Amino acid sequence: MNQSSLPSLERVQQRSLKVQVICRRADAEILILDELIAQVESENRSSRVNLYRLNKAKNLLGQV
Repeated sequence: MNQSSLPSLERVQQRSLKVQVICRRADAEILILDELIAQVESENRSSRVNLYRLNKAKNLLGQV
């Protein structure tokens, strides 16, 4: 039977540090993606196609 041993405290601390670094990087990437999404949404709101569709929808609702 193969008996597994517990990892050393040093090993656990190393892995914990790696996970913390990965989480910080992921948080930074998410922040950058959120900013890019906000920029794209802003551009979409001012696009001619979106303005056309918005005006068409408003006209449609005004006719009801």
